[in-house]
Amino acid sequence: WTYGRLPCAKAAFGGWAALPFAKRAACFISFAALLERDKGRLAAALSQEQGKPLKPFAVGEVKMAIGKAKACADSANELVPEEYERNTKGRCTCLWAPRGVVAAICPWNFPLAIAVNKMLCPLVGGNTVVLKPSPMTPLSTLLLSDLAMEAFPPGVVNILAGGSDVGAVLVEHPDVATVTFTGSSATGKRIMASASPSLKKVLLELGGNDPAIVLPGSDVAALAPQLFQKVGFQHTR
Repeated sequence: WTYGRLPCAKAAFGGWAALPFAKRAACFISFAALLERDKGRLAAALSQEQGKPLKPFAVGEVKMAIGKAKACADSANELVPEEYERNTKGRCTCLWAPRGVVAAICPWNFPLAIAVNKMLCPLVGGNTVVLKPSPMTPLSTLLLSDLAMEAFPPGVVNILAGGSDVGAVLVEHPDVATVTFTGSSATGKRIMASASPSLKKVLLELGGNDPAIVLPGSDVAALAPQLFQKVGFQHTR
């Protein structure tokens, strides 16, 4: 199944990359409308699977995804040639080109918002995507598959579930040009090592356990509920 999605993404790349930005933007708007249509179902699945309260957190995460889809349609995102120097000898122009297939590996804490972000940002630039949700929260992300099939041409967005074995295939496969990963530092190190033989571009957002420091003189009674809420928001499993 993993190997089947990669050829689809590769085959769709040329057509998607050649598509004018205005037509890509229309796909983003369509995707946002579909998210809006199904926001109740998506929020309920997210709350039941990941554990965050339905309101405001699960509903809020769906709203974040809708906002991202709409933002990606903004014409300001179009990558156009940039001339940054001109003189009597000539000019220097920066040209932007899509890289190809992007493998996006997502964490469990924001199964919709991070998935949509990792899915759509590469599409803006003309890349295609194979996205893998966390095996702890696959359902919320897999529900996006039907919506993506309605909004985008075949093969442009591919979502598949699985464990670290699927992730390893994506990272090492020669048809993948870029890997984006959000998760633990230990896994990030393994991804960087696995991607290095083929010199893939790797984008890592790695987590940790950050302390909350309450300084002397602070209103502990007022801060405690806020700190507890933030911890609960991130770690609801």
